[in-house]
Amino acid sequence: MPSPSPVPPSPPPFPPSPPLPSLCALLHSSSPCCLLTSGGTSVPLEEPPVRSLENFSTGTRGARMAERLLQHYRVVFLYRIGSKVPFLHHDGLSLRGCSCKDLASPEPGEPAAGLECENLALYRAAVKSRRLVLVPYTTVTDYLRLLQSACKTLAPLGASLMVVLASAVSDFYIPSPAKDKIQSGEQGETGSAFVVGERGELRVTFEPVPKMLGKVRELVKASFVVSFKLETSPQMLFPKVDRSFKYKVDAVVGNILETRYTTCYVSGSPGDHEKVDKGDALIEADIVENLTQRHYERMAESPPPKQGDAVGDVKNRMRARWGAKREWWKTTVWLWDQVGPWVLMLVGWQIRKQLTSASASR
Repeated sequence: MPSPSPVPPSPPPFPPSPPLPSLCALLHSSSPCCLLTSGGTSVPLEEPPVRSLENFSTGTRGARMAERLLQHYRVVFLYRIGSKVPFLHHDGLSLRGCSCKDLASPEPGEPAAGLECENLALYRAAVKSRRLVLVPYTTVTDYLRLLQSACKTLAPLGASLMVVLASAVSDFYIPSPAKDKIQSGEQGETGSAFVVGERGELRVTFEPVPKMLGKVRELVKASFVVSFKLETSPQMLFPKVDRSFKYKVDAVVGNILETRYTTCYVSGSPGDHEKVDKGDALIEADIVENLTQRHYERMAESPPPKQGDAVGDVKNRMRARWGAKREWWKTTVWLWDQVGPWVLMLVGWQIRKQLTSASASR
């Protein structure tokens, strides 16, 4: 009896997005870098999305942490569109419907639209100097693909990279959303994940989202990885925190829902739950101080990364070089747009002057 042919492996459900050129310039910086995720995720039931399952998060904690991290790091802020962003959240403004580019480089004298000038100036300066790089997402699929791509791009930074996963990520998703709006009162199957029953009830089958902590650790082997856990009681929190270390993360920040703004727990190993209470400033300042100290101690212990040990390193350096060239070309084009007409006018004036003087000498 012939043996059954082996089943081919299924493709990964969330392949990484293409490389992010905006991050390549960070590979040439001497400053340490932090990849910080913030905000919730959306799981659309239909395409185009009419209804969705939301993991709600305002992103306030991530925005506050980013402000503190910018004192020591260049920050890649992977955030949910519409959630809070660094500096701007003080004035209740999100980037929903706003252009990051317009906020980063407005015309001189443009009204601040209700923002305090100091916060807006800090935001613009951070974006313009590329100390703050914004990467937006909406769905859980977008988030997981962009997270993998960002980790692959920044992996050559080695021990000088800290990855802080503070987003509220959905535990479930729908691999194949309905292609049209799900209609009420129409009994039968509506796509592979939806069934409308006899009474018009909708039954939805969600699949578990693959755990990404292990994948992140695989992509950034030498970097400092921090995950977050939120539960409703210490009895539930601490076992979950301890289990996170099976993915070989370096630290876990645990929160209890009712006290998350005043108390949290930072763990560096199973059973080690260091309590962090809110000081004079916001608790995010204490969290960042704790994580920064742990990361800098790890950097002091780590040997400098070896260059060229893998083909991936070469590819990343090539991507970084190409990204830097693209940024140089964009700057050159912008500069020419600003001064080019004046240069041409001056050259034309000089040519006319020479021709006039030559005609007069004859």
